[in-house]
Amino acid sequence: MKFESRPEIDTNLFDIWRQELVERQEIRRSELNPADVVLNQPEEAELLVRAWFYSGRSRDLFVALFHNLHKMPIIKWLIMSPPPIIQGFLQFLPGYVLLYRPRPVELQFLISLYSDELTDWYPAIVKSLDKESCQYLMSRTANANLRQLLKNAALAISREQGLGWFGIEQNRLSDQVCAGLYGNKNQNLLKALDLVAACNRNRLQYLHGIELFLDNLAAAEAVFESGLVADSLAILLDAWEECLENHQLTDILRDIQLAKRFVRVLRRVAPLYVMLEHAPAAGAAYQALYDRYFACLPNNASTHTSLELMDRLLSTNQSVPAVKASLKLWHLQIQDEADGEYEPLFNRSDQLEFRVLKALVDGIRLAQPQEAITLILAVLWLDKHNDSSLDSAASHWIFTQCRDFWSWVPSKMFFNARIWSQIGKLLEDENRQAGDRLLSRVEELQGDGLQFDLLHRPDLFKQRNRIIERHILAGAFLGVH
Repeated sequence: MKFESRPEIDTNLFDIWRQELVERQEIRRSELNPADVVLNQPEEAELLVRAWFYSGRSRDLFVALFHNLHKMPIIKWLIMSPPPIIQGFLQFLPGYVLLYRPRPVELQFLISLYSDELTDWYPAIVKSLDKESCQYLMSRTANANLRQLLKNAALAISREQGLGWFGIEQNRLSDQVCAGLYGNKNQNLLKALDLVAACNRNRLQYLHGIELFLDNLAAAEAVFESGLVADSLAILLDAWEECLENHQLTDILRDIQLAKRFVRVLRRVAPLYVMLEHAPAAGAAYQALYDRYFACLPNNASTHTSLELMDRLLSTNQSVPAVKASLKLWHLQIQDEADGEYEPLFNRSDQLEFRVLKALVDGIRLAQPQEAITLILAVLWLDKHNDSSLDSAASHWIFTQCRDFWSWVPSKMFFNARIWSQIGKLLEDENRQAGDRLLSRVEELQGDGLQFDLLHRPDLFKQRNRIIERHILAGAFLGVH
């Protein structure tokens, strides 16, 4: 049969194609969250296929489909769709379900989609479901094969599936009291894992934006308070780079409170990281980190001065006047930053006022831990160089602070033989015995000692009263030295 073109039909078709082309371009350019797309008719799903699937954005299409598969017209359309679409969707599902954690009722479409042709895709999907979802779908499907698959999955699911994903047994972790700078480290770790998991789920909901940025900040703080300093900085770097890639820097910097919060969290995390990893070159490392990643953000002068002071304390050729000058400069800078008045750190005889320093440390140790521990080590340095004199009360306070820091991050920088030799002899018997026990275990479990106990006495680390050993073991796995 010869095809005879009719101008009016051709014109109408051309108009339709041109209109759809405009719609597809608008969809691709829009910042619409795929999870918010509403599909009611198969034609609307077809438009998304042409707009997203064939332009490298199949994931956006699958997210939109997932949130509309409670509608029978869309389910029927997906069943009849070409194999690359339905198979691609089924392959996408396990990862999305693991992160998004939908309610069981949102997964009912799996019953309608199940067929002999698609059975190979279902084991991976079912493994991503929680026990409640498996039981819900089992009660609603009449397909014996699917029911058996769901039943097997439900039996295999651990009661602690959420934290099991991280390799953690919640009951054992939550029962143990493990004190640190920010309280119970185990409880902090559970909180951190919840926030990290929530951040992953919300990433699928928000894709990017202020909400996700706030989630990342909360996760970074919780991870930091758990003693995972490097991991916390990694979260901050990822969040910041993502914000730059998605051209959100202007929005974040325009929100003054949000920008201040990010700078505040960064001030907690970055200085401590470079101190632990790069001292006695921490000052230069911090400046390099800031210049490379955060050049557009305000940098606290006092933080850099504190890191340079730490480098001085670890150097072998520093004079008492040079260390005092750094301390005084830091003190002036925090006064300028706080826009307030502090009592003088040194008296008229140029002697350190321990009472003033103690109050400073107590006030900043949670918000600025690197600066707090630097002040503590500065007191010890001045005492060692005969420019300050520690009594029993001061030594007890320093021991308590150093133990809290070490229990949080078991680094030798926070507690070591040199520190103990200065303060141990001034303590009462109970505290001196506690410090002796801590130092002896730290020294015994260095290098091969830890490997020996792990190999020959692994149950030692599981005993309830072996808190020091667990701290040391955790530090070894985290690369703390």
